[in-house]
Amino acid sequence: MTSITSPAFSRLMLLLLWSMQACGPTQRPHIGTLAGTQEFASARVLEEAKCDGVANLRCFKLSLPISSGDAVGRELVVTFAVHEGTQANREALLLIGGGPGEPVIESVSDWLPSIDPRLLEGRDVVTFDLRGAFQSGDHGCPEADDIWQQQTFTAKTPQQRLELLRAAKTFAFACAAELGIDAADLPYYNSTEAARDIEAFRRIRGYDRWTIYAYSYGTQLAQIYAGLFPDRVKNMALDGAVDLQVSALDFDAQLVDAQNQILDQTLDQCLDRASCASLFVTSPRQALLRLKSTLDLGESSAGSELNSVACGGNFTAYDLDLVASQSVHDEQGRSDFLIALSAFDHAGDTKPLYHLLCGTRDAHGTLSDSAKILRRNDMGIYYLFICNDYGQGGLSYSERVNKFEALADHVEGGDYIIRSPGYSELPCMVWPSAPANFIRLRRVPDPGVANATGRDLALRFMRAVQHVI
Repeated sequence: MTSITSPAFSRLMLLLLWSMQACGPTQRPHIGTLAGTQEFASARVLEEAKCDGVANLRCFKLSLPISSGDAVGRELVVTFAVHEGTQANREALLLIGGGPGEPVIESVSDWLPSIDPRLLEGRDVVTFDLRGAFQSGDHGCPEADDIWQQQTFTAKTPQQRLELLRAAKTFAFACAAELGIDAADLPYYNSTEAARDIEAFRRIRGYDRWTIYAYSYGTQLAQIYAGLFPDRVKNMALDGAVDLQVSALDFDAQLVDAQNQILDQTLDQCLDRASCASLFVTSPRQALLRLKSTLDLGESSAGSELNSVACGGNFTAYDLDLVASQSVHDEQGRSDFLIALSAFDHAGDTKPLYHLLCGTRDAHGTLSDSAKILRRNDMGIYYLFICNDYGQGGLSYSERVNKFEALADHVEGGDYIIRSPGYSELPCMVWPSAPANFIRLRRVPDPGVANATGRDLALRFMRAVQHVI
């Protein structure tokens, strides 16, 4: 892998810059007040200042209509952040982050210094926190989410399925109430309105067209924006692209399949590498299956008392599900999982696996990147957007239950180690502001993007931008 500080990378960046200069700069209109159709007439900048707690970015707080079709004049505030290029005539590069609901402004500020400054001279880098998230409202439902995360996401038996559906309904209504957003405004926290927020900022800043880099959920929003405003997109790089034809529950089924496939490949690759295989007395796969069998036996003998809340006592079959799902997202996580699994293979010790899940530290004692992300994110905005985008409001309750039954049959029928991600969007079946017709959009499983570190994203960003600018 080429380092961003290596001579080879520097030469590559110089060639890129020369090629862009040869094409000639795009005139950037003077930044002024908003002009355009009545649809955007009420958008205005409330404040321009340094971003709260964030270096190297300048924030613009925009007052925007709650919806393009709102006749009452309700507004909300969305914060955009800009790293301004140094050239007088510069282009605009829009970065759309993941989630939905990640602290994108904070994340971009962390990894922006890793970008070669020559790449930034000729363009403004623009990003934003999604409406309602962090610097765009800081709404969330941490209390409801804490309770929801304590569920055992297992649906093997009819009783477990009933309990999971009840928990999803309880969470959905509790979270929606805890968000602190007027119930009449909840439906307008969706990707289509967020795309209009982007367009309003483009008009205010006077950018002609965007070059867009988007990852994970951001690829969904990028495609919606491009569909609404095709003349305002110059180039677009989608990192972990959305499949526009996959519904939420179908995506969850695909996610379970994909994560277990990655887990299988991890076990096989370890066995093929002497340095990894030597960690085990038996083999990685034999160790994992023996552990699963041991935990399943303990679960069947101890019942719900053993398989209660993750991190609440003994290491359980559900804990194994969670830690395996958490670990397959990146190379470091998979390595840590194998090291922890080898401890069980040698001495029946599940403490390293427990610490990976509950102590939030990897096998070397370092706080894991995925743990940092989970600590920082709040799931309220995630569910608000996901459920508004992919809600089941047009289905009867019996139709929703039938969809859930089909999903559970698929997830539980595969004899998978990882099953819990299959139920992550269940609250959308009963979300109070879910529309009658969901937009057929969902992100493709791309765990590497979902839990990429700041440096990983900086490198991915540079590689992607090289191909589209």
